[in-house]
Amino acid sequence: MNNLSFDPYQESKNPKEEGARPQQLDQTGQTGQFQTSVERDLINVMIKKISEQPGIYLNLPDKFKDDKEFVLAFVKNFKGLSLNFLNDKFKNDKDVILAEVEKDGLNLEWASPSMKGDKDIALAALKQNPDAWKFVNKNILRDKKVLLQAIIKPEFRDELDKGVPNERRKRKYTPFNQAKIVELHSREDSSDNKDLHKLVKKYKGLCELVCNLVLKEDLLKTTFNLKGLETNRLPQAITSDSLGDKKIVKSHLLERASIWRKIGAILFSIYPKNIFSFTEQRGLVEKRSLDVNKEAASFIEKNKGKINLNTYNEIKELLKEKEPSHLVNRTILFTGLDRLENGQILKLLVFRKFPLTGHSLLVKKTDHDDYVFFDPNTGIEKGLSKEELALEIDGQLKQWSGTDIFFMPAEEHLKEITSKV
Repeated sequence: MNNLSFDPYQESKNPKEEGARPQQLDQTGQTGQFQTSVERDLINVMIKKISEQPGIYLNLPDKFKDDKEFVLAFVKNFKGLSLNFLNDKFKNDKDVILAEVEKDGLNLEWASPSMKGDKDIALAALKQNPDAWKFVNKNILRDKKVLLQAIIKPEFRDELDKGVPNERRKRKYTPFNQAKIVELHSREDSSDNKDLHKLVKKYKGLCELVCNLVLKEDLLKTTFNLKGLETNRLPQAITSDSLGDKKIVKSHLLERASIWRKIGAILFSIYPKNIFSFTEQRGLVEKRSLDVNKEAASFIEKNKGKINLNTYNEIKELLKEKEPSHLVNRTILFTGLDRLENGQILKLLVFRKFPLTGHSLLVKKTDHDDYVFFDPNTGIEKGLSKEELALEIDGQLKQWSGTDIFFMPAEEHLKEITSKV
């Protein structure tokens, strides 16, 4: 039986051990907890040992398992699937998942849903193993470059890379999920706030309050710790106590809306402070069938000899929708987004009218084609293009069986909810 514990100080006395040199920690010491040369030398010995006996990882102190630099070194050195060993927060970390799929594209199967829908991760997984398409989110599989990476024959890969511009973006994720708070207040005997309990019982969640709290506390703003690392303020800021604050718990849009406002929204698509005109709003969501990306289909038609047609036909069948879907109209959406100022935040509601149910989200414009997207069920995603944002909205429409969406300026919404309470 293998011994799953060891003394790193004892191991470090034998620096001439045979075998490949393990992935080294950042020698600058600018990231992670281990900044002295002695600490880094010890950690590198540990990484080598753990890559040989991964069971050791489970018995490590949290100091190691919570350190991203250490975790990345472990993932890169361990030849097998390392996600099963990691803390949950790293299963939704883009850098960690990239390292995992670059080893074996099929490891994408074990990534979180949001990671399966990330274009960079999909491309990395497909480049390592084209069969990883089976685990790529269907929405992102419609992207031209992602689709072609999955079906082009290996000998033409370099040609594909030259022919399709590299549009790699630095999409970053800050994880958060309201589920635990919602579960706590779903039962009257476990909830210490009657108002939160009533809202959870009525709406099956607290997404509207969470979004309002994020606006009030300016939680979409990027902050850094003393080491220069980006911090995640969401778990500490979004709690039962903060959601139970008088100004927040009374801020639910549907609870504040009059019966006439609800009738106007349901029957005539008239929404308060809508950034789109009445005509634009009526065409903002359209019902149409989804299929393979038209640009990709055109490329495939002209280059059939370079394509794995069996894989293409499988994917085409997968992407073919039996029934038309509700999708956001790109032309109208992009026109509205272009009218926004950089730094402006929008409240986004995705919903169906009969019965009236839906989900609240936030969108922030940081540059001409750069957006931040917040979902109370997954967290903050930064670095989205307009097309990627549209794909996110399509996904939300499908997830919530939505038939309509509307955007309202967050600043005006925030003033309204704080002044009326």
